[in-house]
Amino acid sequence: MSSEDLKTILLKYYHLAYMDALKEYQSRRDGSSNYEYAEEYFSKKLFLNNAYEVRGSILFYFLREKLIHFTMLDKENALSNLISEFDLIVVEVKKELGKLRANSEFKQNEIIHDFYVNKLLEGRYSMYELEAIEQKQLSRNKEEILKDLMGDYACKSLYVSMTKKKEFQEIQKIEINQQYKFTRAEQVLCYYYFLLGTGINPHAVDRTKHSKFLHLLSGIGYDDPTKMKNTSFYKLLSKVPQVVNDDKLLIKYLKNILPYFEDLLLDKSVELIIKQINQSQNELIRNNKL
Repeated sequence: MSSEDLKTILLKYYHLAYMDALKEYQSRRDGSSNYEYAEEYFSKKLFLNNAYEVRGSILFYFLREKLIHFTMLDKENALSNLISEFDLIVVEVKKELGKLRANSEFKQNEIIHDFYVNKLLEGRYSMYELEAIEQKQLSRNKEEILKDLMGDYACKSLYVSMTKKKEFQEIQKIEINQQYKFTRAEQVLCYYYFLLGTGINPHAVDRTKHSKFLHLLSGIGYDDPTKMKNTSFYKLLSKVPQVVNDDKLLIKYLKNILPYFEDLLLDKSVELIIKQINQSQNELIRNNKL
């Protein structure tokens, strides 16, 4: 069988295993009396601890690590690259198995692989059991071994996607329930008045540097430091303190951040914020908009 034919078979098997595992999960979850408990229980049972994984086999471990490695480097050709290196991985496994066998025969001059060490420390396998598992794996053909790998990879992919979905839902719940939320404009105003209160003129320093620092403080990542001018922080810094064109909204933002400066006894910043509030209110009065 050619590598391309094997790749086609394995990809089909991956999708089949993925759909079968997902259908079984949904069926068991939906048929349970406690939906949330069943969701967590069956995602672990069917996806994380799936029946495809050969837990005591270093061959399976090596293949899975290689597949992850190739996927990270070149997802489209990951499976082709794994198939091409299969025989080399088998050679490496036989070396590690030889070291394990030497230790089981009390020849202590060989250092066994950390995979086997960890399995022995877990107490689930003896050296003889690990050796038997590996011998059984090595007696199987390439297609059978890689099909199990694809089944495990499909199930693990489902578990990761379910976990991420749950984490996202939890974040959404937290955000919905949060009473105190802050806009980018309020964050920039807060940063601006903090610096002014300590005697630093924010406009005297390159806004790109300020923008990077605000991304750090807010926990918001960025892709390209050379394109910082396109970020909302940079644009807001270019017009701070007039971060919005509406003076009523600016006053609202200033009043929102003021108590935090008062709590920390940052008197100079408090003075400057109040001064800006008064200026904005006077501007509204002059324009008959208050």
